[in-house]
Amino acid sequence: MKVRSLQCSRLIGVTFASLLLIASDRLYAQLSTVSTAFTGSAIETFDEFNPGAVSVPLPIFSGLATISGPADYIWVNGAIGDPNVFYLGKLGGGSVTAQSYDGNQGFGMSVGQGSNVISFSTPVLEFGGFWASGVSGVNSRPPILFDFYDAFGNLIGYSDVVYSPPIQDGTLQWFGWKSSVPISRISYSGSFVVDDSLRIETVPEPSSAGLVFMGLTVFLFCYARRQPPGGSILNAGSRRRSGVIGQSDVG
Repeated sequence: MKVRSLQCSRLIGVTFASLLLIASDRLYAQLSTVSTAFTGSAIETFDEFNPGAVSVPLPIFSGLATISGPADYIWVNGAIGDPNVFYLGKLGGGSVTAQSYDGNQGFGMSVGQGSNVISFSTPVLEFGGFWASGVSGVNSRPPILFDFYDAFGNLIGYSDVVYSPPIQDGTLQWFGWKSSVPISRISYSGSFVVDDSLRIETVPEPSSAGLVFMGLTVFLFCYARRQPPGGSILNAGSRRRSGVIGQSDVG
């Protein structure tokens, strides 16, 4: 009996350690940059939307997230002065317009200083996209500020990036991140921020059903070890079906 109790204690200890490991990921969250664009589990190109102002919150990633902010709009590739293009990705008051990474459209905020929020219905471990921002003041390009939050509203980390393309032709620049804790919300702010080809890598939250199953497995294992020979709950049902009366059937 002592040996069986020791085995159950060890199994419970392993289960507790596994749960503690999951919790420790939340206690020691790490946010790091991803230098190369990844494919991810979903990509948002913004080509499915009509150009112009949008109603927020705008569903993106086929409903896996929404994006909202002040004066948001869908812009189209083109050059200033083109009579056939009415919604350009203007980067402030300059003559350069944003050029989409893929497709012909992108997303932007038409304000000199604004903040947008991306909320995920399914948490993600990686997020990235192609970005640009406008000039604010005289030859001043402020950084784009990103804040990452978990499902409880806790700040996971933040990142400030500066749009600095090799040539000033409106080419968007890749910025991406990954987190050790699932990301549920991202806020970003900057001057005339535009983006395209956003990518995410989704991950299911630690499953409550999985944790219950783990606990149930421990319980059944310990219970079975304590049953007298021939009376285990794990095979009592099969004995009834085969016509053998188990000990639990004796009145």
